[in-house]
Amino acid sequence: MKNTGLILEGGANRGIFTAGVLDCLQEHGIYLPYAAAVSAGAFNAMDYASGQRGRSRACMIPNGRNRPPIHWSHFLRRKGMIDFDLAFDEYPNRLLPFDYKAYETSETDCEYVVTDCRTGKAVYLSERHNGKRLMRIARASCSVPFVCPMTELDGELYLDGGVSDSIPIRHAMEHGYEKNIVILTREKGYQKPVTGKPQRLSRMLYRDYPGLIRQLESRNQRYNETIKYLEKLESEQKVLLIRPQKVLVSRADNNTKRMEAFYRQGYETADKKLGEIRAFICSGKE
Repeated sequence: MKNTGLILEGGANRGIFTAGVLDCLQEHGIYLPYAAAVSAGAFNAMDYASGQRGRSRACMIPNGRNRPPIHWSHFLRRKGMIDFDLAFDEYPNRLLPFDYKAYETSETDCEYVVTDCRTGKAVYLSERHNGKRLMRIARASCSVPFVCPMTELDGELYLDGGVSDSIPIRHAMEHGYEKNIVILTREKGYQKPVTGKPQRLSRMLYRDYPGLIRQLESRNQRYNETIKYLEKLESEQKVLLIRPQKVLVSRADNNTKRMEAFYRQGYETADKKLGEIRAFICSGKE
C-alpha cells in the first residue's frame, strides 16, 4: 500500500460523486498514504484524511439546516460562485466541525493543487498543523477562474488548481506513488471542447497575468491529453479509474434529489469495485 496514491479531480458540485466513493472506502477501512486533490477534490480529501465519513455529503447537499456553498445567487451578489466564508469558516469551525486533530495525526498525506497567478504554474501545497492555513489552501484550490476572486496566501495570489494541473497523476508518480486510484467526476469518453472562446475573456480579466492566460488557453487540450494518458496507465494496470456511468449534476446544481442520486452512484460504484480496489492496492511491490 505504501506506493499507492489517491488522485481526486475537482468539478464543483460534481464532487458529490467523489464524496460517495470516499465514504464507501472509509466504511471499509481503506485509507491510502497519499492524496493529491484539486478544487472540490480538496474538500473531499480533507474529510477523507480526517476520517469524517459523511461530512462532505452534509456540507455539499442542501437541506433545511444547511445552505449550499456553491450557488449562482452568491455570484450574482458579486461575491463569486462559492461562498468561501461558509465553506471554509462557518462549516469547519461551527456548523459542521472539521476534526483538525484527526487530520493532523492522519496517516494520509494530502497535497492540494493551486495555480500561481503570476507564473501560471501548478503549486502543490500541504499543511497539517495550522488549521487556518489549511482552509486557506483549500479555498485557493477551489477559486474557480472567471467566477471566483483570486485567493491570497503567503503573499501570493492563487486560483483553482484545475487551471494548471486538473488531474495531478504525473506529480504523484514523480513523488514515488507508482500506482494510483484516480477518482474522476466525468464519464468515460468525456472530452473538453478545444475552442478559442475563453481567450477574449481571459485576456480581458487577467491581462496583468500572462502566464495565467497561457494556462487558461491551453487548459482544455492539456486535460484531454491527461485523460488519454490515464487510460494508457489503466491498460498497464498502473492506475485504477473510478468514474461515473452518468453525470447527474452540473457544477452549480443544487437539486437535492440529483445530488443525493449522484452521491449514491459514487458510493455504489466504489462498493461494486471493492474487490478490484483491494487487489490493486495489494498488487506489485510495496
